[in-house]
Amino acid sequence: MASWLLCSLLTLTLSTRVVHLLRPVDEYPFYLNSRECEDMFPESLAEDATNAQMLKSQEPFDIEFNPAEYDKSSVINVKVFTKKFFQSDYPIRGALLQARIANCQDKDHQKAIGIFQQGQKAPFLHTVKCANSLANGVAIGVIKEGKDGLLQVAIDWTPPSEQENRTLYFVATVLSTNGTFFTDIISDFLIHHSQKDSPPKAEHCEMRKLLQKSGSSRTRGPEISLLSVVSVLLFLIVVYS
Repeated sequence: MASWLLCSLLTLTLSTRVVHLLRPVDEYPFYLNSRECEDMFPESLAEDATNAQMLKSQEPFDIEFNPAEYDKSSVINVKVFTKKFFQSDYPIRGALLQARIANCQDKDHQKAIGIFQQGQKAPFLHTVKCANSLANGVAIGVIKEGKDGLLQVAIDWTPPSEQENRTLYFVATVLSTNGTFFTDIISDFLIHHSQKDSPPKAEHCEMRKLLQKSGSSRTRGPEISLLSVVSVLLFLIVVYS
């Protein structure tokens, strides 16, 4: 029994195909595990965010949405785009987009909220599942190598329920040329129509921009899966030896 388990361990360790199937990945370099669903930081690139030390005015990307307020039946069109001055240098090659609650003391402030809907006229971004979503408030898209980047991408968003009336905002991680990526690209605040005359205090909650040099969160998606399988098989070998 121990010999069989050891052979199985070696097979899984050497088989890239099996490891690939076990990845918590949607589109490289995004591995949407529980940590990345919260901080939207693609650690698989093993670099700090390009805008780690930038002012918002220096960032080449921005987010706009329309209309400027929402109610239970609203459809909000969200656009991530390259600012005009940067268009020749920073096309969009990938994006991860979420809607967030604009209250950093709220227990849900690190959760994606609402529902994105892929439109026929904007096929680049599509919806994915994240464990931290209050609904399906995650959109993602990555351009394959050899294809040109885009200057803007857009997708529709709707609120998660009739009860939702909090102030929200949209946040994105954007991939560009030469492996560069920008995190914490934020929009203005999206206010519920019932509060438009006296909007509550709102804030953008800090996202991570720096690679964590140590600790378990630096482990990438495929490595997490492989280590989990190895740990289980080693345990079984000890038990049955």
